[in-house]
Order: sequence, then C-alpha cells, then structure tokens
Amino acid sequence: MSDFATLEEAFQRIGRPDDRYHERGYLFGLLAPTVLGHWGIAATEDLGRIVFTLIDVGLLASQPTDKLQDFERVYEFDEVFRAGYPWPGVERG
Repeated sequence: MSDFATLEEAFQRIGRPDDRYHERGYLFGLLAPTVLGHWGIAATEDLGRIVFTLIDVGLLASQPTDKLQDFERVYEFDEVFRAGYPWPGVERG
C-alpha cells in the first residue's frame, strides 16, 4: 500500500474526508524527517544511492553525465525540514 493510500485509509477511519491534496502534502512535510530517518535516509547522498540503485536494477534511466557525486551535500536535512517550516496560524517576528 502506498503512503498516500495508507494516509487516505487513516483519514477514512477517523471519519475525516481528505479530498484536498495539499492537506496530505502538508502532513507528509511534517513527517518527512521522521519517515526518512526511519528509513536510514539522513542526507542527500543517501537519496543519490537510492537513485543509482534504481538505475542499476533498470527502474530508472540515467544520462552519461549523471554521477553519484551530484547528490553530495545538495542541502542539509535539518535546514530544509525543520528550520523555518511554515506552520499555519503561527506568525514569526
């Protein structure tokens, strides 16, 4: 079951309709650091290893210029997922 299907089922169980994509995206945005950390993904280099594994098994294609080093230190997870996250209803000074 996909993450969205799982979330859809959870919303149905609690009786809350979820027909707006942005609500799901917002929830996943908040959960991203936890989920990625659980999967052992802590840096963009980890994402690169996943991409190149998918290339190796034939699920993705690459260009001759693509390399694993393209994924090194693209951004810091702490900066992207935590700092300045837009919390609705909270004003920042």
